[in-house]
Amino acid sequence: MPEFNTYVDVEVYEIWDSCSTSEKNELIDLIEEEGYVRRTNSKGKKEQKTFIEESHIKCCEILINSYISLSVEDIELIKQMANKYS
Repeated sequence: MPEFNTYVDVEVYEIWDSCSTSEKNELIDLIEEEGYVRRTNSKGKKEQKTFIEESHIKCCEILINSYISLSVEDIELIKQMANKYS
């Protein structure tokens, strides 16, 4: 029996544009489950953070920006804290 190979060149936007809203949501769910994206909310807009969340993010950004200045002990403490919650 003969074998046939086919090649179809389809752009991602062509697939996306042809999908219904429910199909688009299924695709979004799939790529989220596979770990390629993290959904912020159903419309893709950033959710408003609380004061405590903003304060936490600011502290983390300070640590990120001052990484080169941190002592070995500071880095180990940060690793221990991260491991505690991972």
